[in-house]
Amino acid sequence: VMMYSGAMNGISESVSEAARIDGATSFQEFWHVTVPCIWGTVVTFLVVCIAEIFTNNMGLVSFFGLAADSYMYTIGYYLYREMWLATKGGVLVSDNLPYLSAMGLVFSVIAIILTMTARKLLNKFGPRVD
Repeated sequence: VMMYSGAMNGISESVSEAARIDGATSFQEFWHVTVPCIWGTVVTFLVVCIAEIFTNNMGLVSFFGLAADSYMYTIGYYLYREMWLATKGGVLVSDNLPYLSAMGLVFSVIAIILTMTARKLLNKFGPRVD
């Protein structure tokens, strides 16, 4: 909320006033003035959300520790839980470590590709301030 508020406060009042003088409705002012001016902030948040798909554990560790039901698992929670179980107290107790490492690398590659593609598409097809 603070990032969006900061971005919107950066919009010159004269631009919004010019749109109103030209007869723009509130929606037109929002769509044609506000959105293009804060588009960089929107792109940043969308790219971060896409990258977070593979790392976010949605607070499951805080709420359930390692005992969350399997239907609640996210990719981030699963990797955290399995890594913790495989290395209890820093001592390797499982043979799953290579598989978990490979899984982390594969998801990292997928996340990088999705994130960079989304960023490129959002910057290419997004509104222009010009």
